[in-house]
Amino acid sequence: MALGLLLPLVLLVQTAQGPVASTHPYRFKVHPDTTQHLGSIGPREVRELTYRLENVGDRPLRFRLEGQSESFKLVGGELDTPLPPQTSRALTFRLDPTGSVGYQRRHAKLVPDAPDQPTFLFRVDMTVRPDLTVDASTKSFGRVAPHERPELTFTFRRETEEPLVLT
Repeated sequence: MALGLLLPLVLLVQTAQGPVASTHPYRFKVHPDTTQHLGSIGPREVRELTYRLENVGDRPLRFRLEGQSESFKLVGGELDTPLPPQTSRALTFRLDPTGSVGYQRRHAKLVPDAPDQPTFLFRVDMTVRPDLTVDASTKSFGRVAPHERPELTFTFRRETEEPLVLT
C-alpha cells in the first residue's frame, strides 16, 4: 500500500514547477475594465458611459455584443468593422433607468471573433431613486377625544416635478 503511494509522489516531485506560460495572451484590453458604480440616480436620469477598446495584438480583431441588458445600449462607436492592430476605439453606451426602481445591474458581453480570446463583460450597477416619495408611510393620531377633529398631513414629492393626482 505504501509503495503504491510512493510512485505518484516521486513523479510529482520530478515534474516542472512554476507558472505555466500562456500560449494565447490577451490581444485586446478594455478601459475601464471594472464594474462602473453609478451610485444613486434619478428615475429618468439617462447616463452615457464611454469605454476604450484597444487591440494590443498584431492582427485585426472583430467584436460583437451579446446579451445586452434592457436599457443599456451601444450608441457610439462601431463594431461592424475590424479593429486594426495597435489601435483603439471608443464605445459609448446609453443607460436609461426609466421604469426601474431600487438597486439595478446592467451588462453587455463583448465577444471577439478569435476563439482563443476571452469575452469581456461591461458591468454597471446603480440605485434608481423612486419618482414619488412621501415623508412617512404611516402616521398616528395618538389619543383623540370624541370632540376633536384631528388631521394628518403627508408630504409627497415627485422627483421629475411632473403634475401628480392622488386619489
